[in-house]
Amino acid sequence: MRRSLKWAVAAVGAALLGSSCCILPLLAAVGIFSGTVASQLRFLEPLRPLFLGLTVVALGAAWWGALRRRGCSVRATSACACETQVGVGARLGAHLRRIPVLTVITLIALTLSTFPYWSGWVSARGTVRESGGGGEPSTISVTLYVKGMTCGGCARAITTQVARLRGVERVEADFRGGTVHVVWRQDTVAKDEVVRALVRAIEGLGYGVEGWVW
Repeated sequence: MRRSLKWAVAAVGAALLGSSCCILPLLAAVGIFSGTVASQLRFLEPLRPLFLGLTVVALGAAWWGALRRRGCSVRATSACACETQVGVGARLGAHLRRIPVLTVITLIALTLSTFPYWSGWVSARGTVRESGGGGEPSTISVTLYVKGMTCGGCARAITTQVARLRGVERVEADFRGGTVHVVWRQDTVAKDEVVRALVRAIEGLGYGVEGWVW
């Protein structure tokens, strides 16, 4: 069982590394993780299929080690000593006790490894609602072209980060189109200052800003 748990933990590690390019920026946006570290680990993105394969292999090894039927040792002095001492019922009970633990770890590993794929269904676009207030203040919008967004988690990380900037009214990030559309109140921040702040916020998560249009 101990070896099976090691394989299971290895599967979780491989899954986390494979999805780190999408998960870590999201954690950085909410203040749990460092944006610098998130940007440094973006080189792992092309290796995602490899880590996905390693996750599957490690999970298979974990389940095989936990459920396979162990035979008697060739060094046993009595015929099937392990069988008579443990018994079929006890062995079955040991197997059943392993299943819940491995099931939970398997779900965690699969959720992490597939995050870049299913997060697009949940949040293909990350959107932040307009801030409240009386009247209709004058607004200006800008669309930035962002490099490195690969899933809904990336879009959500950017919208969370950008929404913290002063004067921002609305943020829409589309990872499929690689764009971030921002609307802010004209009476709060000047144009040039807003663009600089947007670029710093986005690049601080490890993404690149290739340009923008008003």
